[in-house]
Amino acid sequence: MAKDSKLVDELNKKDVTIFVSPGNEDKVSDAKSYVLNRIVEGAYRPYDWVDGFVLKTAGGGELVVSQSEDAFGSVRSYVNCVPLNSTTIRTESGIVYVASGDLEPAAENVLAALEDDARFSSFVSILSKDLREMLSSNDSFTVFAPSDKVLASLSKSLIADIKEGRGCASGN
Repeated sequence: MAKDSKLVDELNKKDVTIFVSPGNEDKVSDAKSYVLNRIVEGAYRPYDWVDGFVLKTAGGGELVVSQSEDAFGSVRSYVNCVPLNSTTIRTESGIVYVASGDLEPAAENVLAALEDDARFSSFVSILSKDLREMLSSNDSFTVFAPSDKVLASLSKSLIADIKEGRGCASGN
């Protein structure tokens, strides 16, 4: 794909980190952007980053690294919530990591992530202006968002209570 996108020079630069997702080549509409947003200047090893580390891509995007430790003390790294396989390929010009799925661009904020996922359109539609504003900030939040299917199974009166912040949805 890099050859087809005329990006071989970008890949031959010294000290780059590349994240690949095998099997996604036929799903790509803009190969150049796809490749550039998986190349990071600098050779990064897992011990170079910490949970929440942000990598700037050659295409201007961001890859967010998260890490978790299992019960045995092994640290697993994720990029944009996609686990990295244990396969690491070292080359003369850098390091290649194999992701276990396709790397989607990180959402700008929590609200943007919810709005970009069609499964949560009903949930987004009932968010108050204050909640929308809060979730649009750069603060960290955990949101337990019911899918459209779950919301559709609720009674109309409960949906009305949620929208109005009454009853069990009042937080009191």
